[in-house]
Amino acid sequence: VGVVALIDWRRGRAGWDTLAGVLMAPAGMIGYFLWVAGVTGHLNGYFLVQKQGWGSGFDFGWATAQWFVHTWSGDRSAFTILTTFIVLAAIVLLVVGRRHTMPWQLWLFSLLAVAFVIGSSGIQWDKARLLLVAFPLLLPIAITAARQRTSTMTLLLVGFTFVGLWFGAYGLTVW
Repeated sequence: VGVVALIDWRRGRAGWDTLAGVLMAPAGMIGYFLWVAGVTGHLNGYFLVQKQGWGSGFDFGWATAQWFVHTWSGDRSAFTILTTFIVLAAIVLLVVGRRHTMPWQLWLFSLLAVAFVIGSSGIQWDKARLLLVAFPLLLPIAITAARQRTSTMTLLLVGFTFVGLWFGAYGLTVW
């Protein structure tokens, strides 16, 4: 929001609504951080809970790389293997989105979301869930599907729906 507001300001298109957006966008997050700080008694309480409760932090992808090696060298769980495929698909979709001239704002948002998911340590099996915020990466697939015949598009949507439902149900039973 801040980057887009700065660009609008430089182009002379920023008004009171831009300033209001910049101020309101982080309000929920800041409010939640302050609430957790009040409950824990520490200003950095949210990050303490993340670290102590889930062992989660930002390690620039070291834990993710180790998890990939472990998963592909010995883990035979379909859930973890499929989750690694989803992480790899997100990286491929970043490249596809960039090549298909996805609006830079959506691409940057998706890039940062994928970078935070890959760069974080802690629970590795929830990376597919955490990647849901990077849904703009699906735009090139949606545009391509929209150009197909109705029957082809319907088959694709039904297929994606069933795969998603199966993965979600399977994840609930094995996690």
